[in-house]
Amino acid sequence: MISTLDGSKKRKTSSPLLAVIVTKKPRIATTDGTKCKPVKRVDEFLIVKANLVVSITPAFTSDARAGVEEVLDSMVMKYNPTFQGVVVSHSNISFLCKTAFVQVECPYLVCKVSFDIVVWSPQVGVKLVGKINAWSPDHVSLLIHETFNASIPRRHIPNNTWYFKYGTLRNDTHRGYIGSNIEEEGMWVHRATGDRLGDEGYLEFTVIGLIVANEMLSLLGSLQPDPFLTDPVVR
Repeated sequence: MISTLDGSKKRKTSSPLLAVIVTKKPRIATTDGTKCKPVKRVDEFLIVKANLVVSITPAFTSDARAGVEEVLDSMVMKYNPTFQGVVVSHSNISFLCKTAFVQVECPYLVCKVSFDIVVWSPQVGVKLVGKINAWSPDHVSLLIHETFNASIPRRHIPNNTWYFKYGTLRNDTHRGYIGSNIEEEGMWVHRATGDRLGDEGYLEFTVIGLIVANEMLSLLGSLQPDPFLTDPVVR
């Protein structure tokens, strides 16, 4: 017997989407049963076709799609180890079965869904371009796509080519190196030409590491010719 969302009883299995089957033995696992299959990679972005078992709160009994969207929205802009990257967006939600399940006393509706997601999934060894947003004698900080953080430590900046030119705030211990302009902050410049590091504020680097903290992904980069040397030469 199938209990539908409007309270009526039906014996046919071809019930409307999200009819609720009450059972003591779970027929679908409530744990995260994510399965994903890469469809296409565009640079560091990955388009993934994924299947997921989701639990929907009773508040979305009459609108299950909205409940699934809320679950997927909670994943956006967070690093997901299953997808090996940061979920940027989702689309094309579809239900893989016409019924959802309620297990014993648990009021949540459990159902299987399929959807497409775009994942920011940079790989170690690839070259990316970021916009420089901070300088210091110890590192260069960048923003990728004006969203994701990357850092190039001093030991991964060729010291025989570039050096840090201190600004007017060099000896200001109270304010550190944070100034209103480059003349105050200082900058990395070319030893021979005096040109500022980066092309109009943008800089290409090699990804040498991924750092995941608090569901956020940031990158570690290098400008060294051979960035994967154990100890880059600093002269």
